Amino acid sequence: MTTHPIPEIKCTVCESVLNHASDGKTDSSPGPGDFTFCLYCKHLMAFGEDMRLRELTEQERAEAEIDPVVAEVREYADYISKMIKKRH
Repeated sequence: MTTHPIPEIKCTVCESVLNHASDGKTDSSPGPGDFTFCLYCKHLMAFGEDMRLRELTEQERAEAEIDPVVAEVREYADYISKMIKKRH
């Protein structure tokens, strides 16, 4: 999993500034419609067409619930979130 710099955006829940993203399936940069987790509050969001973060649609939320890659990345986000909290 490769981490890519992205323009600074804020989490839709905790408003933490996010400036990097990883793709759980490939090493490519994120694109519109891709899911992402905030590593501070672990909220799941999607990149909009303008690459700003947005809430998931109901259909996306249902897809995320059964997607094994989302589950794997959620575990990774949980781990990273705990590491961030230990540093602060």
